[in-house]
Amino acid sequence: MRLLLLVTIILTYHTSIAADSTAYSCKYRFIKQKEATNPNSKFDDIMVLTIKNKTSLYYSYLTQFGLRNMEMDESKSDYNTIGNTVVVGEGKANNYFTGNESEIINIDYKNKSSIVSDKFYGNFYSYTDTLQSPKWNMGKGKMIILNQACEMATTSYKGRQYTAWFAPAIPFRMGPWLFNGLPGLILKVEDDRKQFLFECIELNTTIATTKVFKPYKDSKKVTKKQLVAKKRLSIQNPIAFIQAESGVSVTASDNSGKSVSTAMPNKPYNPIDLTP
Repeated sequence: MRLLLLVTIILTYHTSIAADSTAYSCKYRFIKQKEATNPNSKFDDIMVLTIKNKTSLYYSYLTQFGLRNMEMDESKSDYNTIGNTVVVGEGKANNYFTGNESEIINIDYKNKSSIVSDKFYGNFYSYTDTLQSPKWNMGKGKMIILNQACEMATTSYKGRQYTAWFAPAIPFRMGPWLFNGLPGLILKVEDDRKQFLFECIELNTTIATTKVFKPYKDSKKVTKKQLVAKKRLSIQNPIAFIQAESGVSVTASDNSGKSVSTAMPNKPYNPIDLTP
């Protein structure tokens, strides 16, 4: 995996439980298979879950780290424009990890609501949704993760089948992404097709690390259906997405300045949430 070396370098491991029961953070290794039929299309990311009182915040540490660096170098953007010419420069953006998971999830457990924010090619969007708790089936399996005794549970959630491992000794009914509702912090989740994996790699993440987070500003309010459609288009055909959002005709060129066709073939798209 392309981030394994980075994970080894930047992460330290802690296994004690936070002294302040109202504030707790941890890191997860997130593996996503971008193409449903291609096991070689997997990539790694590092996600942070921060819990405070009855709320949680979940985001990509690498994306946030990259956005911080981009603030110091404004030339590192998702795409460059000169008149109506657009250079879609994934190479430039990926220098600062901006090609990683872009979704930010805020959950208010008291009101059972979530706010999902996302970013595509410099455009920011967000929608509010009712939080759905998976219907868990308790299993008999046991596992040790980061010195924590974990128990097994399974569920069918948002179109996929998952096995989860939770630590009863860590008293938070929360976990990565939208997973919640088990009697202990969820430390590992994997789907039965092995296309998505969340595995906790650090407990008690330091405040210095979580300070990297910066929320998306001026997000456009949309519905979940609208955001899903925009994300699908931005992944499958980024030039068509830029044209649709900007309202102008786009002439595309590669990094060498050579013109390329805007009629791009659809790229594979494998979202974790398979529900409408």
